[in-house]
Amino acid sequence: MNFFLAFSPSGSTRGMHLLGEGHPKIVGGVTVECSRLTALVYRQIVDRVIEVSGPKVAELAKLYENVFRTSISPSPTNSPSCAAAWAWRRAK
Repeated sequence: MNFFLAFSPSGSTRGMHLLGEGHPKIVGGVTVECSRLTALVYRQIVDRVIEVSGPKVAELAKLYENVFRTSISPSPTNSPSCAAAWAWRRAK
């Protein structure tokens, strides 16, 4: 039996409660194929999907966004999670 495992952290932007309303969906699979298939599914329902190198990077993006949102800025933060994902992809 084949199965594909990926992680996509929950994320929300204040005032945007429906999936696909401007908040990018970050996905990181255990393998490249897992990431690709997960992103393919999410692209059917959200505007932007960001594929990262793995589940740990996807979780880091969520942690970065949460820390930024709660301690630095009370405003919605879409760009920091994208920046964290970009930085991790470039650092590897």
